[in-house]
Amino acid sequence: MSVDPKALEGKIKQLYPEIDQYGIDMSSHWDDVTKAWMIRLAKSGNTLETHIESQDAEDCLSGTKCVYLNTQLSRFVEAYCLRGDKSCQ
Repeated sequence: MSVDPKALEGKIKQLYPEIDQYGIDMSSHWDDVTKAWMIRLAKSGNTLETHIESQDAEDCLSGTKCVYLNTQLSRFVEAYCLRGDKSCQ
C-alpha cells in the first residue's frame, strides 16, 4: 500500500481529535534515512518530531490507532496543552 501524507495526516487527526481540539499543528513526510514516516507536532513554539513505521502508517490508514504515536501525542498534549498554556484553550 502506498501512503499519501495528506491522507495519513487526515486519518491521524480523525483518530486523535485532540490535535484539532488543542490547535496543534501537524505535518508528515517520508524519511529515506530511517525508512519511516516522520510526524511533527507543534504548538506555541514547542515541537515534537516522532516517527511511524511504514506498517504502522498503513495500519493507521486502516483505522487502527498507533500505540507509539498515542503515547507521544498524549505526552505532548499534557506538557503543552493541559498545564495552563492559555494558547491551548
